[in-house]
Amino acid sequence: WFWGNSVANSEKPKKEKLAFRKDFRLPDGKTVRSAGAIGAVDGQYTAYLNRSEILSAKGAKKLSSSPGILFNGNRNNQLIIVAENRTPKGHDPGFFFALRIEFTDGTDMIVRSDASWTAIDKVPKGRPTERWKIETLPWSPVTAVSRTAWSEVVDPVISKTLAGASVGTDRAVRSSILKSNDLM
Repeated sequence: WFWGNSVANSEKPKKEKLAFRKDFRLPDGKTVRSAGAIGAVDGQYTAYLNRSEILSAKGAKKLSSSPGILFNGNRNNQLIIVAENRTPKGHDPGFFFALRIEFTDGTDMIVRSDASWTAIDKVPKGRPTERWKIETLPWSPVTAVSRTAWSEVVDPVISKTLAGASVGTDRAVRSSILKSNDLM
């Protein structure tokens, strides 16, 4: 779990909107078979992978998931999360996120919320997919937070939910129903 600099001095921020960023590289010679993401925030968030929306949800005590995430073939990738703490009273905000990527050789890679992410506390207008000049924004390190009340609910289901979200496929599935009087 992490949040922006507003919690670094034990502040309890009110109605705050932040963006989080994580750049990562896929291993050379690996082909993505499937990918899925999970996340939770105290408020609401939208996650973007390479400027395409992959997950949007509300609420900290509910782990949301998005299976069947498609990669564009790039080795260099970027996650941007726009998160909001919507509580008018000060409280302890936090964000959790994980992206599991499974490769065709059976190995996997997990990009998760940790101290390597960066944040901005003045989020530009619009969506990151539109006019944001991401490279020029004043990104700073995130602040790790411990949120026992949330993690007691969310943490026990992280592994199972992430595994389920990442076994999706990007191939179309066709199904049909056949009615047979002989089987009835």
